[in-house]
Formats: sequence, C-alpha cells, structure tokens
Amino acid sequence: MWNSVKALLLQQTSIRLNLSSNLISKIIIAAVSLACVPVYFRVLGVTGYGVIGIWITLETLANILDLGLSPTMTRELATTVRLAEEAQNVRDLVRTMEVVYWTLGLLIGAIIVLGAPLIANHWLQSSQLPAGELQRYVQFMGVLILFRWPISFYSSGLIGLERQVLLSWMGSLVSLLRSLGAVFVLLFISRTLVAFLMWQIAINTVNTAIVEGLLWWSLPAGGPAKFRAKLLTRVWKFAGGITANTLVSMLLNDLDKLVVSGLVSLENFGYYTLGTRMAGALYMAAGSVFSAVYPAFVRLAAAENEAKLAELYHQASQAMSLLIFPAAITGALFAKPLIFAWTGNELIADSTAPIASLLIIGTAFHCILFIPYAAQLAYGWTSLAFWTNLTYVPITTVLLVVLTRRLGGEGAALVWVLITTSYFFTQVPLMHRKILRYQARRWYVNDVGIPLLTCSAVAGLLAFSIEPATTRIGAALIVALAGILVGAVGLLSTPLVLRQIRDLWLKIT
Repeated sequence: MWNSVKALLLQQTSIRLNLSSNLISKIIIAAVSLACVPVYFRVLGVTGYGVIGIWITLETLANILDLGLSPTMTRELATTVRLAEEAQNVRDLVRTMEVVYWTLGLLIGAIIVLGAPLIANHWLQSSQLPAGELQRYVQFMGVLILFRWPISFYSSGLIGLERQVLLSWMGSLVSLLRSLGAVFVLLFISRTLVAFLMWQIAINTVNTAIVEGLLWWSLPAGGPAKFRAKLLTRVWKFAGGITANTLVSMLLNDLDKLVVSGLVSLENFGYYTLGTRMAGALYMAAGSVFSAVYPAFVRLAAAENEAKLAELYHQASQAMSLLIFPAAITGALFAKPLIFAWTGNELIADSTAPIASLLIIGTAFHCILFIPYAAQLAYGWTSLAFWTNLTYVPITTVLLVVLTRRLGGEGAALVWVLITTSYFFTQVPLMHRKILRYQARRWYVNDVGIPLLTCSAVAGLLAFSIEPATTRIGAALIVALAGILVGAVGLLSTPLVLRQIRDLWLKIT
C-alpha cells in the first residue's frame, strides 16, 4: 500500500496541473503573507519592518553565490531522469551539487555573522536603533539565511522532476505556518524582532529538512549517492553562464535596495520595502508559470521540436500576460486605496503609494520576460541575458545614485521602470533572431500587446472616473471592483482564451 501511495504522489503531472497547483498555492501564500504585514507594522513599527527589508536584501544578495546550481539542477533532472541508465549518475550528481551548495551556505552564513559589525555601523542608518542592536539582528539574519539557503536547490530538483504539485502544497503548508506562526509569536509571546527572527530560523530549518527529504524520496532508485567531483564537468558551462548572468542581473534587480538603504533612513527604507513587497507578489504568479513550462521547454528543445515549443511558448506568454497585467495595472493605478485598505494607515498609504506604483509597473514588464528567458535557458543560451545585463549595470548605478539623492525612493523606483521597459524592447527582438525565429511579431501583438492595451485602457478609465474612498471598506471595494473589471477585460481580450471560448461554442452548437 505504501508503494502505491508513493507512486501516486510521485507520478508526473501535466503542465496544466502543475500551473494550477503552483498558482493556487502561491495565491494562498501571498494572501496570508500580505495579510500579516499590517501586524508587523503595528507591532514592530516602520523601523522594524525596515529591518525585515534588510534581511530580504541580504538573502537576495546571497543568491548570487548560488553559482547557477539551482537552475542547473532543474535542467539536468528534466533531461536525464527518464533515462534508466542515468539513475545512479543522477543520484551522484545531486549528492555532489548538494555538498557544494551546503558548503556555500555555510560560507555565506559565516560572512554575514562575522561582518555584522561592519553592516550595522557602515551600511545601515537608523535614528531609533543603536548600532549594537542592529548588529545582533544582522547576526540572526546570517543564521536564518544559512538554513533557508538550500531550499531553492532542493525545490529546483523537484521542479525538474515535475513533482510540482507535491512541492506546491507542501510549500503552502510550511508558508502558512511561517506567516501565521510569526503573528502568533509577536502577539502572544514576545513583541520583538528577536522573537520574529528566531521563529523564522526554526520554521525554515524544518522547511529545508522537508524539501530535502522530498527530493531524495523522488529520485530514481539506485545505490548510495556519492560525491563525484568529475560530474561537475558536465554542467559547469551552463552553470557558469547562469552564475555570470545571475551576478549581473542581481546587481540590476537589487542594486536599488542597496542604494536606497544606504542613502535614506531605515524608516524610509521601510516604506520602500513595503512597495517592493507589493510588487514582489507578481513574481509569485510569474514563477508559477515559469516553473510549470520550463521542464517542457527543455525537453522540446532537446528533441529539436521547435514547432511544438513555439506553440507552447505563445500559450505560456499569454498565460503570463493574463496573470500579470490585470493585477499589475490595477495595483499601480489604485496603489493608494489598496495600501490604505490593507494597512488602515493613511500616512503609510501616502508615503508608499508613489513608490509602489512605479515598482509594480517595472516588475510587471520584468515578469513578462520570464517566458522568453525560459526559452533561452532551454537551449542552454545564457550569453544574451548576461551581456545585456552587464551593459546596463553602469547606467543603472549612475541613475540610481542621482535619482535617489534627488527623489528618494521614488527615484530608485523610476530607474527600475526605465530598465525593465528597455529590456522589453531590446532583449526580445535579439532573442528571436537566433531561436524561435519569426515569432517576435506574434509575441508583441497577440501575447503581450492586446492584453496590455485593453487592461490599461479600462483601468485608466476607472481610475479617472471613480471618486476616492474615505474608509477602509470603501477603498477595498473600489480596488476589488477595478480588479474584477480589468481582469474580465484582460481575460476576454487574450487570444488564447478567445480561442477556447470559440472552440467551446462550436462544440455546443
């Protein structure tokens, strides 16, 4: 019976089931996580939430040292796990990369803990927290990042094995415990940042152990896994390309947080962190689509089935537009009532809304590029993204420093919009000159252009015509109504959905 249960849990699933499971779990995680933010603000204050923003920034920077191992794990398992003769090599490769990954995690944790005095005294600015207290918080962050660090690696392996339904629901359960547990700790045990960070360390240690166990449980049967350094030679080129691209893309994507945290007070950085958190919710939807289709992209590229890959590429791009644009455009144009309904604080809404609007717009364009990037990775092509990102690093750095000094957080958010929209019009045409040729026009018009324009037109009309609300309930109703209307228009304007409706109508009639 146990073997039957295991076989059921580990059976491969369709792209549609993977996508729906990913989306449902991400919606649950996002809803609970965002619902907890007002509690964090109320208990810890803006300064405390700024400290949480520093943790997120440090963790993001630590991901630079992933060295491309996580996406490499996905790609390797997606292409080789079905080959019976590769079973032992797969197990040994996972063990080898696992050892490397944990070694890197220990190194990162040690650097943050030992460098805490430098970070607290020379990077962070706060008029309310003494340097010694900040130093202690940073040390806790180092330990926390160490135990969260391997989750990405193990999750990437499960994505490559297409065990995404299992991963999604297990991740949802742990995330609920992480968020709700943190609220319980803050409200009923200790209203301190130390208590918050200690809870995060505990729950993420459990999360890492669970995901590690799931990956090894899902691997094909074989002998004991061994560390074999020579196996790294077969993945080093792809992993190296991913590492180089990750390094420069992280500089671009997260340089704003480094600059803002260094040029404004920790209190103002709290508002920027809140705006980043709102925009970051879009990545949950984008990541769901990416994870669902990427293994299939890899298999189709390996089989040289470009026709089927092109069709899946357009379907995935339209699904991405349908998920991103209605939410992003509504969130950007109705940021102030959204934040007011969310937090109940007019000062927070006034201070955060301009920043959040810009960050949401920039993040939306960035998310739309996930599917073209997945196609590039499926072909093992990492140089386009690397050289594009590298070109933008000095430009972005200068713009961030200048505009942040003049406009504060809004200046940094504006730079993010400029960078991502320029990618939209430069990187995609270059990609389609080499792979998926003659697909660019269809991507710009059908996959992206039509949903973008229709959603923008409806949301702009609503924002211009609806009177501002004076109560939280009124603000929530306005945002909900706008979101529903914009989402409905986006749904009905997407060619993929229209084709499904037409086919259904033909069957009925």
